[in-house]
Amino acid sequence: MIKLLSTAAICFLTSFLFGQTISGVTPGSGERGTLQLPITISGTGTNFTNATSTVVQVIETGGNAQIEVVTVNSVSALSVSIDLKISNLAPLGDYTIRVYDAALNDMVDLPNGFTVLANSQPPVLAGTTPGNASVGQLLPVTIIVDDANFDQATNNTIYLTQQGTSSTLASIPGSMTVLNGHSIRAMFDFSHFSISAGSIMNSHCGNSFDGYFIDPASIIVTEPTSIAGDINYAGTFGGIVELYQENTNTVPSTYSLVSTSSVTGAANSYDFPNVAEASYLIRSVPIVVTDVVATYYPANIAWQNATMVTTDPLVTGLSYDINPVNSLSVPGGVTVNGAIGYGPNGFNKTAVEVVAVGVEVFLRDMDNNLYAQTTTNANGEYSFVGLADGNYEIVIDLPGYNQTNTYTFTVDGSSANLNGLDFLIDDGVIFTTSLVLNLNPLSVSNLDVYPNPTMGDLSIKIPSNLTNGTLEIYNQLGKRVWNEKITSNEVFNTNISTLSNGMYIVRIQGDQSISEMKLIKN
Repeated sequence: MIKLLSTAAICFLTSFLFGQTISGVTPGSGERGTLQLPITISGTGTNFTNATSTVVQVIETGGNAQIEVVTVNSVSALSVSIDLKISNLAPLGDYTIRVYDAALNDMVDLPNGFTVLANSQPPVLAGTTPGNASVGQLLPVTIIVDDANFDQATNNTIYLTQQGTSSTLASIPGSMTVLNGHSIRAMFDFSHFSISAGSIMNSHCGNSFDGYFIDPASIIVTEPTSIAGDINYAGTFGGIVELYQENTNTVPSTYSLVSTSSVTGAANSYDFPNVAEASYLIRSVPIVVTDVVATYYPANIAWQNATMVTTDPLVTGLSYDINPVNSLSVPGGVTVNGAIGYGPNGFNKTAVEVVAVGVEVFLRDMDNNLYAQTTTNANGEYSFVGLADGNYEIVIDLPGYNQTNTYTFTVDGSSANLNGLDFLIDDGVIFTTSLVLNLNPLSVSNLDVYPNPTMGDLSIKIPSNLTNGTLEIYNQLGKRVWNEKITSNEVFNTNISTLSNGMYIVRIQGDQSISEMKLIKN
């Protein structure tokens, strides 16, 4: 009886006869949850020239699981450089490396050439917000999974199930949004026939990269309650009212924007007719009027000083009237600008990227306690144009997030524009990314950096007032990625080709000055 040779035996025999072998893989291992791992496969006597992602395979030894080959970066006869994406669901253990060899017209194998290791920071369910819903409510629900990668997955899912029944509550089509990678949000309609006051909902989310997560008893359904009131404004208030629900299931408590209301009628009235029994912050937001700024009930700029409203289905007819704070006129000639970004654990109100879009920024006149207001744009940037003489500070508002520090500065007749007053939102706080607070406006200037964009070579014209200078480069998360001592007093040359492509802040820090500029690395 003739026995057929196995595939492994054929590959071994072919390699033995013709001398083609995979001699090494560098690195030879990677953790689960790695989005992009560059590895190099080296061969002896090989011809890998025609290798592509379809003919480079990383297959579980003794199994069927494969690691995704994201890209083939470079190919030569004796080596292939590729990027791997290792799912958090990938089986642990050894994998066989397979590469197509043009001379053989077949695959060359290296059994156990790569090892998948456990993730040192695996995704962990953090919770669901808000924790209460009312019968019949349309409610945005957010599930947070620390160290997840929802923004990298193409098959994200989020849904709710009702305890004690077989009912599954799907999200409203088109409402699912990924928030900053580790959070996913969707709108749900709690008017399902089986949902009543006292119903308990489990929340579910996941994808094929991070895995699937269940948060049991995460949402309690209550009787409907309501919140209504007027905006005490002379004339027609062109704006909306926002309702933030307190999330008491988080420590410390956070706040979810659960609804907005239009402002109508001669009394500038607003109404939230169907909300859960919970505690709320109420905020008027001007859109087409400019003489007032966004104001929390009853008359506060900062959410920390606002009055919380707690609803009760047995208590009706109350009116929560808001007195908007007058805005600051800015008729001067100085401009202030900066940008805001979210760190790995930051809450993203509206955007799907790292930049913080739609965050309200206030310029406070410290002498008169008046405010000017703006909102960050699609790049997370804000600016105030036309500052008159006076003392100012920047205030960022995001309910539930405390601002730990800020920029304070004085504008007078000799003041220059202030650039790069940037902030980061992370770990429940808002903080500056600059190393220097209480800036003298004369100490901040634009930096002359070229070429921009750059492939790596960088020339920097050194400011004339620089002493004991240091070159520092920060990424969009506010993390310093480059630090170098300045060795020239005219033009300083360096090379940053080792940095990843993207946008950076180049900063020259001296004893008496800061100069900086945005830089694009290609």
